[in-house]
Amino acid sequence: MPPLGPDTPRVCERFSTATQSTIPFVSRDNMTFHIERAKLERAAEFAPPSSVHSSPTEPVRLDDDSVTLELLFRFVYCEVYINLDAESFLVVAELAEAAEKYMVYSAMTVCRLYMKNKSKEQPTIVMKYAARYNYKDILDVVAPYTVGRAVPVMKQILPESYLLPWFTFNSEYQEVARLAVTRRIEQDSCHFDEAGDWYPCMQVEVEDGDPPWVLDYQRKIALALSVTGGRGLLDLDRIFTRELAGDLKCGGCAGAFHAWKYAVATDVSRIAPFTTFL
Repeated sequence: MPPLGPDTPRVCERFSTATQSTIPFVSRDNMTFHIERAKLERAAEFAPPSSVHSSPTEPVRLDDDSVTLELLFRFVYCEVYINLDAESFLVVAELAEAAEKYMVYSAMTVCRLYMKNKSKEQPTIVMKYAARYNYKDILDVVAPYTVGRAVPVMKQILPESYLLPWFTFNSEYQEVARLAVTRRIEQDSCHFDEAGDWYPCMQVEVEDGDPPWVLDYQRKIALALSVTGGRGLLDLDRIFTRELAGDLKCGGCAGAFHAWKYAVATDVSRIAPFTTFL
C-alpha cells in the first residue's frame, strides 16, 4: 500500500465519530472532522464564509489546514488544558486567525494573550493581527518593536488608515535616537567627590568642547542604534552598556554617562502610545 500523501482524504482520529448530530468539516489538506452541532452552538458563532457551500448530506469544506482546525475544535470541545507553548508560533498565529474568523470565544481569548506576549519576538505578525482585529492594547505593546522596519514591510501588514499614524509614531522614535547621539554632555574638568571636595577629571584632555570619551561613545551609541533601526531605545542597557560605563575610570564621568542614559530614557518615556496617533 503506497504511503498517504498530504492531501489524501483521511479522518482526524480525535474527531472521528460520525452521528446524526455531527457536522463533517474538511480541511484544505483533506482531513475530515466530525463535530457535534450542539458543542459548536455553545462555544462559537461558527459560521463558514459565504463562499462555502454545504448541505446536510455534504461535508463543509474550509480553507484552514488540519493542524489549525484540530486545535480550534479542541477549544470548541472545551478541553481543560491546551498547551499552545508546545506549538510553533506560526501554528498559533493561524489558530488566532481561525478563532477570530469563526468566533470561537475561548480560543480568541487564549490566542489574544498568547499573541500579545509574543510582541517582542514576532512584532510584524502580531502587529498585523492586532491591527486587523483592532486590539488596541496589543497595538500599544507591539508598535515600538516595529520601529525602524522597512516601509514596504509595514505597508504589507497594516491597513492603509494605520500607515500615516505609524510613520508619525516611528519618526518620534527616530528623533529621540538622533537626539541621543547629538546630545551635549555637560562635562567639567573637575568633579566633586563624596566629601564635597574638587578633584581633577582624569578623562578631560581639552578645555573646550566634549571630552574625547564622549565623541567615542557617541559613535558607538550611534552605531548600536542604527543597527537596530532605533529599537535599541527599548532596551537602553544594551546601548549604554556596563562595559562602556566601566571603561570610564573617573567617577564624575561615569556619572555623566549615566545621566546621559537617564535623559534618553526620559525622552523615550514621553513618546505617546501608538493608538493615540490613530
